[in-house]
Amino acid sequence: IDNRFSQKGLPTLFNALKRQSRADWLVFCHQDVVFLDSDWISLVAGLQPDACYGPVGVNLDGHFMGQIQQPDGSLLGEPAPLAEVQTLDELCLIVPRQIFSVLDFDDRLSFDLYGHDYCLEARRRGFATRIAPIRCQHQSRTIPGDVQGESYLQSKATFLAKHADTVPLCTSTFQIRPKYWASVENNETLKTEFDFVKKGSKI
Repeated sequence: IDNRFSQKGLPTLFNALKRQSRADWLVFCHQDVVFLDSDWISLVAGLQPDACYGPVGVNLDGHFMGQIQQPDGSLLGEPAPLAEVQTLDELCLIVPRQIFSVLDFDDRLSFDLYGHDYCLEARRRGFATRIAPIRCQHQSRTIPGDVQGESYLQSKATFLAKHADTVPLCTSTFQIRPKYWASVENNETLKTEFDFVKKGSKI
């Protein structure tokens, strides 16, 4: 999909494509990803159609799962075939019909975080998100990309507001993990702790 002329966000283009698709699987993949397995389509067709898949993602502990080859030939991540993750990176998202037929991409996340958002929404509907055992090379220098650009920051704000109830929240560019006291509904617990400290003590 060449969006250089339409200037539409990728989710908008992806939604239009999937609504007219008759495929059992759709692979939403950036142009700078090269598949290293000649039989990768057969590998996709053999996956269980109850989950979104991708070559690399982040689990609830914030660890990168899956492995991709970088431009210099070095490997990023650890092999983790079919490991469960919270979200998958946008560089490649593999989605079965039973998911893409009922779930759209969020048009507000025009170029960033739409894959992570899609995974979280799929999980809310009872689907899984797993690492695909597919070898690929990411020809860009980094996974995060431009995390200071206006487009990214707007998408991040929208993403955070939408998933404010998700704890922890782990993506390939940032993680939000609660402090240990975040679940305390009032200050009584901390007040009790401080009451043990003698007045005038230096801390």
